[in-house]
Amino acid sequence: MNKTLRLIRTMLKMQYSLAGKSSGEKIGYVLLAIFLIPFSGIIISVLNAIVETLYDQLAPTGNENALLGLLFVGMTIVLLFVSLSSVLSSFYFAEDIEGFIPYPFHPYQLLAGKAAAPFINLYVTSGVLMVPILTLYGIHSGAGFTYYIFALLLFLVFPVIPFTMMAILLMFFMRFANIAKNKDRTKVFAGLLTFVFIIGFNVIIRLNQNPEQTAEGAAQLIQQQNGLLNVITGMIPTAYFSTMALQNAKGLNGLFFLVVILAISAGAIFLFLTAGQKFYFKGVLGLTAGSTKKFDSGKVAKKIKTQPVFLALLLKELRIIFRTPTFFMQIVVQSLFGPVFLIVILVFESSSGSIGALGSMLEQFDGK
Repeated sequence: MNKTLRLIRTMLKMQYSLAGKSSGEKIGYVLLAIFLIPFSGIIISVLNAIVETLYDQLAPTGNENALLGLLFVGMTIVLLFVSLSSVLSSFYFAEDIEGFIPYPFHPYQLLAGKAAAPFINLYVTSGVLMVPILTLYGIHSGAGFTYYIFALLLFLVFPVIPFTMMAILLMFFMRFANIAKNKDRTKVFAGLLTFVFIIGFNVIIRLNQNPEQTAEGAAQLIQQQNGLLNVITGMIPTAYFSTMALQNAKGLNGLFFLVVILAISAGAIFLFLTAGQKFYFKGVLGLTAGSTKKFDSGKVAKKIKTQPVFLALLLKELRIIFRTPTFFMQIVVQSLFGPVFLIVILVFESSSGSIGALGSMLEQFDGK
């Protein structure tokens, strides 16, 4: 245990130490912290207006806990995708991982050390929304001291389940993937998956959308106690357990749901370390695997041909853009995101929706 803690401390120092940083970088961190103070005030004021409005609308029907359910569901989805990139970059694509392999550490110890920095990123990500919204909800609902204790515990353990789930899936995938050959493709796949998820989510919520049926169904849900909560958290049980723990913080039911969340988190950590002990080294050792193909000068000579300088430079730049994961994601994918997203909105809206409104607006203009 001491060796694991020492390894975690060492990796965190390597990640966040200011040693070797220039004075300009240190000043930049100070200026960033100063800038975040007024920016945080703006964010909190906006969130306060949203929480107050939603709470006042949902409280008369007893569905105010749907606000907490929506928060936990949204944070689960966000943390899953943040974990996707952080696990790949920290566990497999970090430059320092090969230096730790020769040392007498078990795979689970290396995993614990490599997971420390991503967990800090997850806490920062979740803290931007969870801390202010949970606090504002407690203020508007008149919650007692127990509520804030439960909220603090849930904030500490909530990122565990999304992170460990994503890490276990990626470790299993990396165990059988040829990382040395498909390293760049894996990075591109991780970015494209986020892009496809956003577009697919919009397609699903717009398919078979009937405003009258939607309004009627929403009215029926609002009339039921916890109706909205059951719908919002139907696919994510941990979000439901977390919401019920805070909603019933004053009673034994809240303590029961809190214990359930803590037990699930402990089990997730155990599965994470067990899977890492079995799969991690088998996947990470593929990082240094070389190619077994022999160099064939004849095939290379056949592909060499004279072409105009402009065309050669153009093809070279296009290959760099499409073969470099960072360039491909920033230049190609992000350029396509806006048009594709707009097309999805226009195509999947009803005839009286976006396209009809756009046509009516264009009719108001003259020939110019």
